[in-house]
Amino acid sequence: MFLCFDGYAARKTGQESLNPEWADEALGQLYRQCETRPQAKVMDIWIELKKTLIVPGQSYAMTTLACHDLVHGSAGRPWASEKGIALWLVGYLHAGRGAAPWFVEDMEAVIDRNGPLFEACKRRPQDMVLDVMRELAR
Repeated sequence: MFLCFDGYAARKTGQESLNPEWADEALGQLYRQCETRPQAKVMDIWIELKKTLIVPGQSYAMTTLACHDLVHGSAGRPWASEKGIALWLVGYLHAGRGAAPWFVEDMEAVIDRNGPLFEACKRRPQDMVLDVMRELAR
């Protein structure tokens, strides 16, 4: 679920990519901050980290991912499954709509390889996954 949170925070901070090394470090820092700030909202801490935490490593553009890459593997991203990529994009999309990152009418349908997202991407391999998700959300 942290990938959904990260996509949401990325949108809120004007970012469009994911750095797997950053995510590993951020999870550790999130845990420590939650211990010292138990009243803070997890998403607020995650957004703070997204703005301030600098971790070297490869970043992957998520918002320009083509459907072909989603359907035919992890698109050179060994750290992310197709479901993980879809979850990150759900968070990103919901942040733009003003919805909470965990509110998805049917999360299983989004990440199901036989669900509407993957089926649409199979038919439209050159389209961007995010564009397809926006159309499906209407």
